[in-house]
Amino acid sequence: MKRALVATILGIVASVTSTFGQGQVHFDNYANNSYAGAPVLYGIGSGGTIGSPVVGGYNSQLAYFLGTTSDAAGNGAVSASFTLLASPVLPNLGGTGLPGMTQGPTVTIPNYVSGAITFEWLSFNGADYAGSTVRGHSAAFTLPSIATGTAQPGYLDGMAGFSVSLVPEPSTFALAGLGAAAMLIVRRRK
Repeated sequence: MKRALVATILGIVASVTSTFGQGQVHFDNYANNSYAGAPVLYGIGSGGTIGSPVVGGYNSQLAYFLGTTSDAAGNGAVSASFTLLASPVLPNLGGTGLPGMTQGPTVTIPNYVSGAITFEWLSFNGADYAGSTVRGHSAAFTLPSIATGTAQPGYLDGMAGFSVSLVPEPSTFALAGLGAAAMLIVRRRK
Protein backbone atom coordinates (compact mmCIF):
# COMPACT_ATOMS: atom_id res chain seq x y z
CA MET A 1 0.00 0.00 0.00
CA LYS A 2 2.79 2.42 0.94
CA ARG A 3 4.65 1.69 -2.30
CA ALA A 4 1.55 2.42 -4.36
CA LEU A 5 1.00 5.71 -2.51
CA VAL A 6 4.65 6.76 -2.99
CA ALA A 7 4.49 5.85 -6.69
CA THR A 8 1.31 7.89 -7.13
CA ILE A 9 2.82 10.94 -5.42
CA LEU A 10 6.00 10.67 -7.53
CA GLY A 11 3.88 10.40 -10.68
CA ILE A 12 1.96 13.56 -9.77
CA VAL A 13 5.18 15.46 -9.02
CA ALA A 14 6.72 14.31 -12.32
CA SER A 15 3.69 15.40 -14.33
CA VAL A 16 3.56 18.81 -12.63
CA THR A 17 7.31 19.28 -13.24
CA SER A 18 7.01 18.36 -16.91
CA THR A 19 3.93 20.55 -17.34
CA PHE A 20 5.71 23.60 -15.97
CA GLY A 21 9.13 22.64 -17.38
CA GLN A 22 9.19 25.59 -19.74
CA GLY A 23 9.85 29.29 -19.50
CA GLN A 24 8.52 32.32 -21.32
CA VAL A 25 10.04 35.62 -22.38
CA HIS A 26 8.83 38.55 -24.52
CA PHE A 27 10.71 38.42 -27.84
CA ASP A 28 11.16 42.12 -28.51
CA ASN A 29 13.95 44.66 -28.64
CA TYR A 30 11.84 47.68 -27.72
CA ALA A 31 10.60 47.08 -24.20
CA ASN A 32 13.87 45.83 -22.74
CA ASN A 33 16.14 47.90 -20.51
CA SER A 34 13.26 50.10 -19.29
CA TYR A 35 12.22 51.05 -22.85
CA ALA A 36 15.70 52.19 -23.86
CA GLY A 37 15.63 49.59 -26.62
CA ALA A 38 18.29 47.75 -28.56
CA PRO A 39 17.82 48.58 -32.26
CA VAL A 40 18.88 46.48 -35.24
CA LEU A 41 20.98 48.68 -37.54
CA TYR A 42 22.21 48.51 -41.13
CA GLY A 43 25.86 47.49 -41.48
CA ILE A 44 28.28 47.16 -44.40
CA GLY A 45 26.66 45.84 -47.61
CA SER A 46 23.22 45.50 -46.03
CA GLY A 47 21.39 47.74 -48.49
CA GLY A 48 20.77 50.63 -46.10
CA THR A 49 22.61 53.62 -44.70
CA ILE A 50 25.25 52.27 -42.31
CA GLY A 51 24.27 52.92 -38.70
CA SER A 52 20.64 53.74 -39.45
CA PRO A 53 17.80 51.53 -38.12
CA VAL A 54 16.57 48.62 -40.26
CA VAL A 55 13.12 49.37 -41.68
CA GLY A 56 11.98 46.06 -43.13
CA GLY A 57 12.61 42.80 -44.91
CA TYR A 58 14.47 40.93 -42.16
CA ASN A 59 13.54 37.88 -40.10
CA SER A 60 14.50 37.26 -36.50
CA GLN A 61 15.14 34.26 -34.30
CA LEU A 62 16.00 33.99 -30.63
CA ALA A 63 18.78 31.51 -29.86
CA TYR A 64 19.03 30.28 -26.29
CA PHE A 65 21.16 28.11 -24.04
CA LEU A 66 20.03 26.76 -20.68
CA GLY A 67 22.84 28.07 -18.49
CA THR A 68 25.69 30.47 -19.14
CA THR A 69 27.69 30.53 -22.38
CA SER A 70 29.41 33.02 -24.66
CA ASP A 71 27.74 31.62 -27.82
CA ALA A 72 24.04 30.82 -27.46
CA ALA A 73 23.57 30.65 -31.24
CA GLY A 74 26.27 27.99 -31.55
CA ASN A 75 24.32 25.59 -29.36
CA GLY A 76 21.54 25.06 -31.89
CA ALA A 77 18.41 25.73 -29.82
CA VAL A 78 16.32 28.40 -31.53
CA SER A 79 12.83 29.59 -30.72
CA ALA A 80 10.10 30.38 -33.22
CA SER A 81 11.03 33.09 -35.70
CA PHE A 82 9.07 36.07 -36.95
CA THR A 83 9.40 38.80 -39.57
CA LEU A 84 10.98 41.92 -38.20
CA LEU A 85 10.90 45.65 -38.44
CA ALA A 86 8.70 46.76 -41.32
CA SER A 87 7.22 49.62 -39.34
CA PRO A 88 6.03 47.96 -36.16
CA VAL A 89 3.14 49.41 -34.23
CA LEU A 90 4.36 50.18 -30.74
CA PRO A 91 1.45 50.73 -28.36
CA ASN A 92 3.70 52.44 -25.82
CA LEU A 93 4.44 55.16 -28.38
CA GLY A 94 0.79 55.80 -29.19
CA GLY A 95 0.64 53.28 -32.05
CA THR A 96 3.46 54.77 -34.11
CA GLY A 97 6.22 52.82 -35.81
CA LEU A 98 9.85 53.00 -34.79
CA PRO A 99 12.49 51.70 -37.25
CA GLY A 100 14.96 49.20 -35.86
CA MET A 101 12.56 48.13 -33.10
CA THR A 102 9.85 45.53 -32.83
CA GLN A 103 7.50 43.99 -30.32
CA GLY A 104 7.43 40.31 -31.13
CA PRO A 105 5.51 37.42 -29.59
CA THR A 106 5.93 35.79 -26.21
CA VAL A 107 8.27 32.85 -26.77
CA THR A 108 8.17 29.54 -24.90
CA ILE A 109 11.53 28.06 -23.96
CA PRO A 110 11.13 24.27 -23.62
CA ASN A 111 12.85 22.36 -20.80
CA TYR A 112 13.51 25.53 -18.78
CA VAL A 113 12.82 25.00 -15.08
CA SER A 114 14.98 27.59 -13.30
CA GLY A 115 18.38 29.25 -13.27
CA ALA A 116 20.42 31.27 -15.70
CA ILE A 117 19.64 31.29 -19.42
CA THR A 118 21.69 32.86 -22.23
CA PHE A 119 20.14 34.44 -25.34
CA GLU A 120 21.26 35.86 -28.71
CA TRP A 121 18.96 37.72 -31.13
CA LEU A 122 19.60 36.72 -34.77
CA SER A 123 18.42 38.84 -37.73
CA PHE A 124 18.81 37.89 -41.39
CA ASN A 125 17.43 38.60 -44.87
CA GLY A 126 16.75 35.03 -46.04
CA ALA A 127 14.81 31.95 -45.02
CA ASP A 128 17.35 30.91 -42.38
CA TYR A 129 20.30 32.49 -40.61
CA ALA A 130 23.06 30.26 -41.97
CA GLY A 131 21.96 30.60 -45.61
CA SER A 132 21.43 34.37 -45.61
CA THR A 133 23.77 36.78 -47.36
CA VAL A 134 23.06 39.62 -44.92
CA ARG A 135 22.85 38.75 -41.26
CA GLY A 136 23.89 39.75 -37.77
CA HIS A 137 23.33 38.88 -34.13
CA SER A 138 23.47 40.48 -30.74
CA ALA A 139 26.20 39.66 -28.28
CA ALA A 140 25.25 36.80 -25.96
CA PHE A 141 23.55 38.03 -22.80
CA THR A 142 22.53 36.02 -19.74
CA LEU A 143 19.42 36.50 -17.63
CA PRO A 144 19.46 35.13 -14.06
CA SER A 145 16.01 33.57 -14.65
CA ILE A 146 12.85 33.86 -16.74
CA ALA A 147 9.17 33.36 -15.97
CA THR A 148 7.76 29.85 -15.63
CA GLY A 149 4.27 28.44 -15.17
CA THR A 150 1.65 31.16 -14.97
CA ALA A 151 4.06 34.01 -14.09
CA GLN A 152 4.07 37.08 -16.35
CA PRO A 153 6.91 36.79 -18.94
CA GLY A 154 9.77 39.27 -18.68
CA TYR A 155 11.79 41.13 -21.28
CA LEU A 156 15.22 40.64 -22.84
CA ASP A 157 16.96 43.06 -20.46
CA GLY A 158 20.67 43.18 -21.10
CA MET A 159 20.49 42.90 -24.87
CA ALA A 160 22.50 45.49 -26.80
CA GLY A 161 21.75 46.74 -30.30
CA PHE A 162 23.63 45.24 -33.25
CA SER A 163 24.12 45.54 -37.03
CA VAL A 164 23.32 43.27 -39.97
CA SER A 165 26.05 43.12 -42.62
CA LEU A 166 26.90 41.38 -45.85
CA VAL A 167 28.58 38.03 -45.26
CA PRO A 168 31.32 37.27 -47.81
CA GLU A 169 31.01 34.00 -49.68
CA PRO A 170 33.62 31.35 -48.81
CA SER A 171 35.12 31.79 -52.29
CA THR A 172 36.04 35.37 -51.36
CA PHE A 173 38.12 34.09 -48.45
CA ALA A 174 39.67 31.40 -50.66
CA LEU A 175 40.74 33.96 -53.29
CA ALA A 176 42.15 36.25 -50.60
CA GLY A 177 44.17 33.33 -49.21
CA LEU A 178 45.51 32.43 -52.65
CA GLY A 179 46.47 36.05 -53.28
CA ALA A 180 48.32 36.28 -49.96
CA ALA A 181 50.14 33.01 -50.67
CA ALA A 182 51.18 34.24 -54.14
CA MET A 183 52.50 37.49 -52.66
CA LEU A 184 54.57 35.55 -50.10
CA ILE A 185 56.04 33.31 -52.81
CA VAL A 186 56.98 36.32 -54.98
CA ARG A 187 58.45 38.14 -52.00
CA ARG A 188 60.47 35.08 -50.92
CA ARG A 189 62.03 34.77 -54.43
CA LYS A 190 63.26 38.38 -54.31
